[in-house]
Amino acid sequence: MKILFISDIHEDYSNLLKLFSMLENVEYDEIICLGDIAGYSTSFYDFAETRDASKCLALLREKCSTIILGNHDLNAVKRLPTFSDSFIFPPNWYELALSERNNLSKGDVWLYDDGELDAGFSDEDISFLNSCNEYQIIERDGLRILLSHYIFPNLSGCHKVFYEKLEDYKSHFDFMYKNNCLLSVFGHLHNSTIFAVKQSKIVSYLLKRSIKITGDLIISTPPVTSATNKPKCLLLDTENRQLKYL
Repeated sequence: MKILFISDIHEDYSNLLKLFSMLENVEYDEIICLGDIAGYSTSFYDFAETRDASKCLALLREKCSTIILGNHDLNAVKRLPTFSDSFIFPPNWYELALSERNNLSKGDVWLYDDGELDAGFSDEDISFLNSCNEYQIIERDGLRILLSHYIFPNLSGCHKVFYEKLEDYKSHFDFMYKNNCLLSVFGHLHNSTIFAVKQSKIVSYLLKRSIKITGDLIISTPPVTSATNKPKCLLLDTENRQLKYL
């Protein structure tokens, strides 16, 4: 089976349409979205006139077999993450003033105070997103795959941290083993290279490189949204255990 992984749309409807146009010439069996459909910030993006989180979601619901929630999606629907790294979110988190949230979290979590605009989701959009998971496990051709927006225990990416050392991924490998998974695929990083973590090392490959799965592997999916480059995605051939970026 051939699976396409996409992630980090950030309301970029124009780039999402470009991606699906590009995929018309690609052979695949299913598409999986790894989160951050929402999340347009005026500090980072400049496509305000074409942004449309609701249209993005509608297209993804039509095209994708699975949709995982990212940190911006949780914020858009005012839902607390199930998994937390170091900060425990109070039940009334979204009712608190920004200053209160900042004092409580001590800068440990994203507060979306950098010009992030309301996603404008409908009630039906919010209901659907609330039915989606923060992580999911699938099995294709005997390969069990852990799907998430980021890594355990920060599975949705709500904590303001990017893991850079090999030891930072130990908890995620343990979470994979607990769920009998050989492969883990996530988004969140907006990488321009292939970012992969093996038990013994962190690897960064050029984007056109293919990767053979020969052992336990954690790998990132590139972003759909981009100010200058075309949208990208990750293709997995589960029968041949081969990964390739498109």
